[in-house]
Amino acid sequence: MPRLLTVILVDDHPLFREGLKRIVETAGTLRLVGEAATLDEARTAIGSHKPDLVLLDIAIQGGSGMRLVREIKTISPHTRMLVVSSNTDPALVEGAFHAGASGFLTKTAGSLESVKALNRVAGGDVYLDPELTQSVAMARLRPGAAASAATAGQSEKLTNRERQVLQMVSQGLYTREIASMLGLSTKTVEHHRCRLMRKLGCRNSAEVVAWAHRAGLFTEEAPRRRGAEA
Repeated sequence: MPRLLTVILVDDHPLFREGLKRIVETAGTLRLVGEAATLDEARTAIGSHKPDLVLLDIAIQGGSGMRLVREIKTISPHTRMLVVSSNTDPALVEGAFHAGASGFLTKTAGSLESVKALNRVAGGDVYLDPELTQSVAMARLRPGAAASAATAGQSEKLTNRERQVLQMVSQGLYTREIASMLGLSTKTVEHHRCRLMRKLGCRNSAEVVAWAHRAGLFTEEAPRRRGAEA
């Protein structure tokens, strides 16, 4: 039987934590090992359990939840983070990814979407709540939101295929899904993924998502069927 991935919940609302507990139990692949209502409690629990996943609210008693996201990378480097928040400001979303989160879920998400988010992040992928896609994209279109010259220069280094893979990775698609849509092998997709990450200076998928949002590439529709050059 596969090992259940360990989870810690960080939220200062008891009723919401109860709801999250039920969602974790529903996932079937996760095991709750702790919960916290303040930053200090969170640091203690995470330092003690070194969980596979932390589900946390950015707005929490005792300080900045965003700071906690950064601290977790030091406290427990292997731990992945899924941010859940009622604040859907695109700048906050991007900030969470930059800080080290691997996913962002709104507090209005249903149980099925929440389970999907938990499993994706726990499984090593990046997740962005579908409700945020449009708002994040529109933020890229506002005056003054154009990509910087440096970012534009990095984008120009990408091949057409790498741009396709970048867009699909930024939407949280799995490697096998990208391979199927583009008619490529998973090995070839991973090759393109590694090359584009190196060109963009990204160390992980979360940074790729943040880069795509910052550059405005997330506004383009990712390909949904086979085609184009290899």
